[in-house]
Amino acid sequence: MRGEVSTYCPFCHRHTAVSPAPLAIPQGGGYRIHYEPIRQLLADDPVYVHQGGLWWMGKCNACGMPLIVRDQGTMIFPTPQPGPVSDDIPEPMRSDLREAKACLAVGAWNASVVMARRALQCAAVEHGAPPGQL
Repeated sequence: MRGEVSTYCPFCHRHTAVSPAPLAIPQGGGYRIHYEPIRQLLADDPVYVHQGGLWWMGKCNACGMPLIVRDQGTMIFPTPQPGPVSDDIPEPMRSDLREAKACLAVGAWNASVVMARRALQCAAVEHGAPPGQL
């Protein structure tokens, strides 16, 4: 397992890396704090393994908020939000693309396709295509 996973943080809305967070493991009425990378902990301490995947606690390197990561980032909770849409893209195309990316992020595939098609139609009209259906 690598030490960091690249993602778009759902908290601070930046492209960043998620690093393994220090773990506090109960021990004798108190907590033993681990600062070692997760790989070193696997030999000594239990780590949550479910359906063949290793789950670990991470923190955003930009804002420090906690995230739960599976393996090398195959799943991250809370779910990372889609990246920003460039300000160079004119409205209403930009808002349609933003909505298409949000739909895609939550698994609303059909809604994502509809919104992407709307953005494409706006671009076509802006570049001289006759208005109406694509």
